[in-house]
Amino acid sequence: MRIVRLLTLGFCTLLPGVLQAQTVPSPFRFLETSHAPGIFGGYLTTSAGDLDLGPRSAPIFGARYTLHLTGPLSAEANLGFSPSERTIYARSASGGQDQLVSLGDKNSLLGILDVTLKFHVTGQRAWHGLAPYGVFGAGVVAELSGSDAREAALPGEQQFDFGPAFAATAGLGVDFFLTERLSVRLEGRDYLWRFSYPAGLTDTGEQTNDWVNNVAVTFGGALHF
Repeated sequence: MRIVRLLTLGFCTLLPGVLQAQTVPSPFRFLETSHAPGIFGGYLTTSAGDLDLGPRSAPIFGARYTLHLTGPLSAEANLGFSPSERTIYARSASGGQDQLVSLGDKNSLLGILDVTLKFHVTGQRAWHGLAPYGVFGAGVVAELSGSDAREAALPGEQQFDFGPAFAATAGLGVDFFLTERLSVRLEGRDYLWRFSYPAGLTDTGEQTNDWVNNVAVTFGGALHF
């Protein structure tokens, strides 16, 4: 009986180590945070529209703030700036033909403010440090730079003003968590906004609208707490 007791005691001593050796580490990491301020920078590829009046492609940079709501859903506010340029046009009769004539380029600083709903594919977890997501929402876009003397001298019906205009947005991205509190992010986002062309610059002599797609690819970082 003494031998049986000794064997039983030895087996119980070894059992925790055996069970520990059989434990498989999970590839998922729970994210126990609710707030995530961050910054980003990248490039905004724009469409200047049918009349080539809109701002051209340029870098973009800004800041964002993410607030976890429930489960896989978060709300996010983004404020971005893009130091772009656009061409000033006037309608002129030349050679018996009425056409648009370029007066040169002007600085066009764009400001984009939007609020989005963010869906985390892996929920409130990261898989091997990766947390992919999708976003969709809406906001406003506007040209923040001052007026140009050449444009101000044009007749009112030939002056093109951009914004504030409604902007819808949707995109995909992924956070890579370097630590539990710090992540880097790669994101692609499409902005859909509208140009309103003044009657004096259109072929029909009437004000028209033009919806265009604009794609931003950005890289940034966020602090989670």
